[in-house]
Amino acid sequence: GAIYYKVIPQKVNGRPTYTVLGWDGYTKVSNRKLIDIISFDSKCKLLFGLPVFKTVDGIRPRVVMEYAEKAGLLLRYDYQPIRVEKRKKLRKEATWLIVMDRLIPADPSLTGILKYYVPAGDVYDGFVFRNGFWVLVEDVEVANN
Repeated sequence: GAIYYKVIPQKVNGRPTYTVLGWDGYTKVSNRKLIDIISFDSKCKLLFGLPVFKTVDGIRPRVVMEYAEKAGLLLRYDYQPIRVEKRKKLRKEATWLIVMDRLIPADPSLTGILKYYVPAGDVYDGFVFRNGFWVLVEDVEVANN
């Protein structure tokens, strides 16, 4: 379970779905933030997860980010510029997307031990909704609007 603080409605394959952003006080030494999908089956049964997150590791049903208890992780839905390639040219396009801090280990020797991960501080990634998928966009240039 998690405390959900943002609900983003959209349609996936013509079905209404809701992307939710949440926080989970996971353990005494780490927290988690997550991006999940809520939908309903034909009998109105609540369903969590849907394989719509295109990441560097493939398509996932949800995104879960574990990080150090004392760290703060940005995860929000925001209108920001992203770099888009069209006809082999890069240009900036402002769009709604889920923006998040990039997590890194507090020390290189702690790589892979997620309870020691903290935000990089100056690097942000995000997910933009395109053609029924949340597609990872790296190196988002975050601006205060």
